[in-house]
Amino acid sequence: MGLSGVERKLVLDYLSQSQEPLTIKADGSLFPLAVKRNQYEILEQGIIILKTPQENPNKFENFLNKNISVQFYFNKLALFFETTAKNSSAGLAIVIPGELSKVEDKNTQEINGFYATVFLESRSGEKSASRINIDCPESSGFSVFEKPVWDEISEKNLESAKNYVSAFLSSCKNEDKETETLRMIRICRYLFDETGTVSVRESIENRIHAPEVIYADSNSIIFASKKSDMQFSSGSEYAVLLHFPVEGPLKERKVYLSCAVESIFESYDCTRLCVLAKFTQIKEEDERFLKDRF
Repeated sequence: MGLSGVERKLVLDYLSQSQEPLTIKADGSLFPLAVKRNQYEILEQGIIILKTPQENPNKFENFLNKNISVQFYFNKLALFFETTAKNSSAGLAIVIPGELSKVEDKNTQEINGFYATVFLESRSGEKSASRINIDCPESSGFSVFEKPVWDEISEKNLESAKNYVSAFLSSCKNEDKETETLRMIRICRYLFDETGTVSVRESIENRIHAPEVIYADSNSIIFASKKSDMQFSSGSEYAVLLHFPVEGPLKERKVYLSCAVESIFESYDCTRLCVLAKFTQIKEEDERFLKDRF
């Protein structure tokens, strides 16, 4: 849905006066790039000038002469426009077109494949409590049930990840170092390799998302999310229902268990968390099912 000329002027005035960052993605690129307010200026003619950063002169070169999508929030509503970035004497120039569009709302998404339902209690008073169900899907790009390997982690972050794991294992009381190492490899992949990526913006700013599952074995499960989205706390115990898709009329195999949060790991930039929860109660037949799967 496009915006009228009057609305467009309000948006341009807002961007000129606010500290709103931009998210820019070029055709053919895998990830968008975040551009802070001090890295661009807006001219009266409706042109955005990306300032060339001295510490990284080639930061915006991937946008030159390419079709790009520029997204930002206007009063918590996500807007975007598409245009072509051109060179200018002042820096890379992005002409804001006559029509801006609203980002489509994709909040309701059906979960396909494995997922975990976590049951929380919300207390509104001493004698009243309501149960909240949070469906945590398998994280995109992660194979939850595959044995983690060091090759999952990018070469640039591999040494830091190994040092992180070594430091953890040296303070770990668990004698099963091999199992702990596998869990830590997957945690490091999320904390180290995923921290720098920028997500395409959603229709509403600051929307809360359920944590995702990045790994599970026969004794534990690992949830991951942005720090602002994490709803599980250290030392807490939760009832969990695991949903395994299967062929046939049943469509899924369910495993009901309890788990307790044993450790929480945080990325260096304090934006992402991984929660390691160990299983505390599980039926024998469900335990056999999990061991056979892993």
